[in-house]
Amino acid sequence: MTGLLLAVTIGAVFFVPVVDILDNTTGEVEVENDVLTNDASFDEVYDLQGFDVTPDSEIVEVWDDGTESWTTLTAGTDYEIDTDQGEIEFIDGGGVSEGDEVRASYEYQATDGIITSIAGLLPVFLALLLLVPLANKVSSEV
Repeated sequence: MTGLLLAVTIGAVFFVPVVDILDNTTGEVEVENDVLTNDASFDEVYDLQGFDVTPDSEIVEVWDDGTESWTTLTAGTDYEIDTDQGEIEFIDGGGVSEGDEVRASYEYQATDGIITSIAGLLPVFLALLLLVPLANKVSSEV
């Protein structure tokens, strides 16, 4: 019984931080007013904070010095978005001029934490498989 308790305690010490990481890095994430650039260019592709951007969730805006307000841009006319890669590219002749300040709000699916954490858990589970018999042997000798 002591061996099992020891193995569970060791497993909990390693597993609890991983659960916190999974909770904080997975699921739908909302990003508001992410400044893409303060100096827009048609030769660049601008990376968003995440991949797998939810289609049609983006609101891309350019600062209009004349009205001193943000103007909403139109996908396909002013910019192209690659939702899989999380990238935006401005279209020459659209609503963005060279040097403009542009920001975006959008949602994306954060999934990197699952892959990283599962791979990180494998050594812990293997260690538990080895520790339970070892802990049982130690407790039976005591």
